[in-house]
Amino acid sequence: MKINLKKSVGMLLFLLLIINLYLYTKTMVLSDEMVQLESNMKKIRVENTELQKKLSSFNSLHNLSLVAENLGFTQKTTPTYFENLQYAKASFHE
Repeated sequence: MKINLKKSVGMLLFLLLIINLYLYTKTMVLSDEMVQLESNMKKIRVENTELQKKLSSFNSLHNLSLVAENLGFTQKTTPTYFENLQYAKASFHE
C-alpha cells in the first residue's frame, strides 16, 4: 500500500510540475504580447494627437479663407436682395 501511495503522490507532483511549466510559458507569451500591444497603443496615441493637430490647422479660419480665395470666392460687403420674386407655375394635363 505504501508503494502505491508514494507512486501516486510522485505522479501527481510530476503532473502538477508539467502543468505549472505549461502555464508559466503561456504566461510569458501573453506578457510579451501585452507589452507589444501597449507599445503599439502608445504609437497610435501619438499619431492620433498629430492628426488632430493637422485637422485643427486645416480647419482654421485663416486656412479656410485662403482656400476660398484660391477657389474664386469673393467677400461681398453688401448683400443682394431679390425684390420681384417670381414663382414657376406647374400645369397639370389630364
